Amino acid sequence: MSTNLNKDGLNFKRWILITGSTDGFGRQLAQELAANIYENFVIIHGRSEKNCQKTVEELGMEHENVGNNRKQRNVDFVAADFSKLSEVLKMSEVVRLRFPRLNTLIACASVVVQRRIKSHDGLELTLQINHLSHIVLFTELLPLLELNSPSRILTVGSMLHNFSSINWNDINSEGCKYDKFAQYSLTKLMNHLATLYLHRLMFKHKKQFQVTANIVDAEKRVENEGRTILPQYSNRAQFYSSLFPASSEPYLYEHVNALETLVRLTEDKEFEGISGKYFDANGKELKLGASVCDVRVQDQLWSESVGICEKILGITRRT
Repeated sequence: MSTNLNKDGLNFKRWILITGSTDGFGRQLAQELAANIYENFVIIHGRSEKNCQKTVEELGMEHENVGNNRKQRNVDFVAADFSKLSEVLKMSEVVRLRFPRLNTLIACASVVVQRRIKSHDGLELTLQINHLSHIVLFTELLPLLELNSPSRILTVGSMLHNFSSINWNDINSEGCKYDKFAQYSLTKLMNHLATLYLHRLMFKHKKQFQVTANIVDAEKRVENEGRTILPQYSNRAQFYSSLFPASSEPYLYEHVNALETLVRLTEDKEFEGISGKYFDANGKELKLGASVCDVRVQDQLWSESVGICEKILGITRRT
């Protein structure tokens, strides 16, 4: 692989794209990774160029304030509204052209929608932003990640994936009563399944453990005599509401702080070649549930998801 040089001739070990990184947890993660100014080149993603440019400028000022003796040159951005898959596709093309040495992709963009809303493409909005947009990115950018291996794919997951199952006859959740928490849980399950599919796909591509795919659960858990348990609440609604801030608008979900773990999984040599794993916010490996490990479910979800995206975009991309 060619030396990773930015436009100023500086050598970077990692070229990192973080989806959903203009606010919330994604922005905090971008800030932490951009602080490593000599090794990390961070590519911000947000819905609009205005928000992205503002974030890039703010990160530059923050790093100047903490005593770096040069102007921030290791942060740039790409913009795409994930409610429009055509914009996600264009964003992928921009990444390939402008950042051809991309070797780290962190899937962080995530929303909780208070009521049923259709995306620009006619899909349930949570499904499209949290899951299908990342499917487009994965399929479009995977060849680049393979070319630049060793590479890493990290998905910001959730314990809530355990509370859901996929209705294959209604993947767009049109025939059920809308529940914002249930829909979020469903998309987190899909995120976990898709990440594990990518892990297996690398064996097929003969890139196993060269392109790694892992999941980080960024939510708080409680330790009790060495066992991890969920916090106790009187009902499901109370538990859900403890994890999400109140809002009447779609918003990027700000996870409980797992920044240190994600930075380690992005940078540390000890995680090189580690793939197909599920980590908690403290970096402890968690056991994957049987439903998530079912390769038939992984395959079916990937196939149906790619099919939906292809139909909307009018393209054929088969991995």
